[in-house]
Amino acid sequence: MKENKTALIVGLALFATHFGAGNLIFPATLGYNAGDKWPIAVAGFSITAIVLAMLTFVVICRFDGIGEELCRDVGPRFALLFVSVQFIAGGLLVGVPRTASLCYELGVGYFLPNAPKLPVVVAFFALVVFLNWNKTNVMAKVGKYLTPFLVLMMLFIIGKGILDPVGTAVERESAGLFRESFIYGYQTLDALAGISFAASILASIQAAGYPLGEKATYRVSRKCALVAGTCLLVIYGGLGWVGSTVSGVYPAGLDQTTLLRRIVEDVAGQFGLGLLSAAITLACITCGVGCVSGIAIFFERVLGKWLSYRQVLIGVVTLQGTLAMLTVKQITDLAMPLLLAIIPMGIYFVFLSLIRSKIAEKYRHNVYTWGAVGVGFVTISQGVMEVLPIPALSALYQSLPLASVGMEWVAVGAAASLLGAAVVYLKEKKQTTNI
Repeated sequence: MKENKTALIVGLALFATHFGAGNLIFPATLGYNAGDKWPIAVAGFSITAIVLAMLTFVVICRFDGIGEELCRDVGPRFALLFVSVQFIAGGLLVGVPRTASLCYELGVGYFLPNAPKLPVVVAFFALVVFLNWNKTNVMAKVGKYLTPFLVLMMLFIIGKGILDPVGTAVERESAGLFRESFIYGYQTLDALAGISFAASILASIQAAGYPLGEKATYRVSRKCALVAGTCLLVIYGGLGWVGSTVSGVYPAGLDQTTLLRRIVEDVAGQFGLGLLSAAITLACITCGVGCVSGIAIFFERVLGKWLSYRQVLIGVVTLQGTLAMLTVKQITDLAMPLLLAIIPMGIYFVFLSLIRSKIAEKYRHNVYTWGAVGVGFVTISQGVMEVLPIPALSALYQSLPLASVGMEWVAVGAAASLLGAAVVYLKEKKQTTNI
């Protein structure tokens, strides 16, 4: 009984770390573009944004919340570099700038429609710096109340959208939809969040009386992932359905924030839109404070010999503030090549970690290293091809196993890992023969 209660409470906290204001814009857009094929789109999106995100969390918990352990078998320097890249890509370059831009477009913009963006962005990051200046965590308490409010707002919109739909989903083509939706799920950054937030969630499980190293602790972590994943599926699936119902009503080509604003306005009226905008403004600030704090603390640990926490903090928000001057859509579009390049490698390390105990220790370095090279070659080149198309290489990747679901890099990584293991085996066999 205690175990289930702990899993429910901590699972809802895990849900809160993944359910941010920034992620609200994606499921509705997914349904809007997919029309009557929205179940396929939500399924592909959910595998990346929910299943793989929760799987990452569970695996990191098995490593006692230490993200670097995910790829320690490659080498400690690589492990530190890998986690650093996750922080840089997920929070520094994409997550926080997008959150600040969303705060302007869907939050403050409702109350001050004619306000220029620069003062809003400056005020946003000035507040972030102020609240993080002494490494305080005051916004965490605010977040505990904001997340339930946002969830209730979304459930209200979903419920009203089901009972009184704006329109009817139009018929769309399903070819390639699952793959596109799977890759679109990268935009939530939740596959990276599992690496970043596992330690704090695991600490909550420990505080409930479950020490590290005990089977019960990791059993609770799995139940927490189930609770959080179920909640995310309800919200994402519901918003996806509501988005599909406007696919035949709204004109094509609406950006994510405009679409969500119109849906909320049609379903809940101006009063509902005002409430949502206020909640999103506060939620964006909460998210920004928490993410910037985590980034600054991490890089203070890495760069502490040269820079203080406050110097890192100022440097981080200066860069993020500059990027936040772009629109949400521009940041989302620019992020895709970067996310295509780095997220699959993290997922591949998660897959390897699930079978790590079955891999003999003498093979692990090569299995992890060669696999990383194989996955990295595919995903980095795919990221480049988002900017500079190479038709022949793209056609080659599309012919690989699992390409239809957006996971062709798994086939290449697995082949490279097996080749790496074979090299160790043959080298060992040759040495035995020489003796």
